[in-house]
Amino acid sequence: MILRSLTENVRTQNWFAVGLDFFIVVVGVFIGIQLGNWNDERSDRRDEARILRQLRDDVIAAKGLAERTAEARITVLDEAVNALDVLFDRSDREELSESECRALMATRAIVLPFTELSSFDELVSSGRLDVLRDDELRASLIQLKQVVAAADRASRQISQGQTALAVDFPEFVQTTGVVAEGTNGRREVGTIATCDTAGMKGSQAFLNTTANAVDRYDAFVRDVVTPWRAAINRVHTRLDELLEPEDTKQQP
Repeated sequence: MILRSLTENVRTQNWFAVGLDFFIVVVGVFIGIQLGNWNDERSDRRDEARILRQLRDDVIAAKGLAERTAEARITVLDEAVNALDVLFDRSDREELSESECRALMATRAIVLPFTELSSFDELVSSGRLDVLRDDELRASLIQLKQVVAAADRASRQISQGQTALAVDFPEFVQTTGVVAEGTNGRREVGTIATCDTAGMKGSQAFLNTTANAVDRYDAFVRDVVTPWRAAINRVHTRLDELLEPEDTKQQP
C-alpha cells in the first residue's frame, strides 16, 4: 500500500506526500528493528539467567572436588615434610609413623582430577560468551580455563622424573593392600605402609631421592593445586554475588 501511494505521489509530483511516505517507511523500519533488538535482548537475559544457574551448579561440583583434592594433597605434603624432619634428624622421634611412611610413597601421585565446566564450554563453542554481561565473571571464567591449562602443563613437567620410592627402594618400604567396607556397601581398597627408618637414614641415595621427591611434591601443591583451587573459588564467589539478588526474589 505504501509503495502504491509512493508511486502515485511521484507520478503526480506531490513531493510533500512523497516525503511523508518515506518518513512512514523509515519510522516503520526503525520500530521493527527496535522491536527485534528488544526481543533479542529479552531472550539473551533469559538465557543468561539460565546459564548462570547452570554455571553455579557446575562450579559447586568442581569446587567440592577441588577442596577435597587440595586437602588430601596438602595433608600428604605436611606428613612428607614431617617425615623429612625425622629422616634428617630434625625431630625428637627416631621412627616414621605409618602416615608419614605412606605420605612419602604418595608423593609419586602428581595429578589432579580437573573438572570441565560444561555450561561455560558450551558458551565458548557457540560463540555466545557475550551473553554474560558481567566483566568480572567472564574474566574469572577465562582465567580458570587458563589456570587449568597451565596446571596440567605444570603437573606433567613436575611429574617427569618423579620417583616411586616404594618401587625404587623396596628394601626400605613394605606395603600391604587392605580391603574394608566402604560407603554404600562397596569395598574400599587401601594401603598400609611400613618403613625401615634406620635403613632409610643409612642410605644417602634414598635420602637424596626422597628430598627431591618431596621438593617436587611441594612445587606441585604450591604451583598447581593452590592456584587451581583459588581460581575455582573466585568464580564461585562471583556467581554467588550475581545470583544472590535473584535467589532473594524467589524466596517467599
